[in-house]
Amino acid sequence: MVSRNDAPDAKEMFESVQRFGKDFLEYLYVEVEKDGNFLLPEEAVAAFFRFIRDQPGQPSLSMDLTDLEADRLGRKLYRQLCHDAAAAYIRHTPRLKIEKGKPGRTPNVALAERIWALHDEGETSKKIMDRLKAEEVNLSLEGVEAYLKTRRRPRGR
Repeated sequence: MVSRNDAPDAKEMFESVQRFGKDFLEYLYVEVEKDGNFLLPEEAVAAFFRFIRDQPGQPSLSMDLTDLEADRLGRKLYRQLCHDAAAAYIRHTPRLKIEKGKPGRTPNVALAERIWALHDEGETSKKIMDRLKAEEVNLSLEGVEAYLKTRRRPRGR
């Protein structure tokens, strides 16, 4: 069990492993790029852990930590390494274009027009929801009411 006095040492060690991992991944992608090959992020993270495992006499993060703390730090390290590997992959992969998506959900115009038509017939939101469920369209009462907002409906309808 780690004492309060030893906690900063474990934290510093963890942070140094994180920094080393980021530097290792950057170096790995540069070297692989020179050969004309490209690694996927998960392959790069696996290479990092193989490198760490094969180093003799390296101190272990879990030596002074409880199993729960070591598990939590291990998961945190893995997530950070995956993030760093993906960032390095994007930087070092030529002709990789990642386009930004449009914000918000895509409109379902056919469903909106169906809801508007039912509303024009005098149906309540609850009845519209029930009729849509009969047609196997799962939409909550709040979802039906969201489609009925006047700002979403074209003028003149």
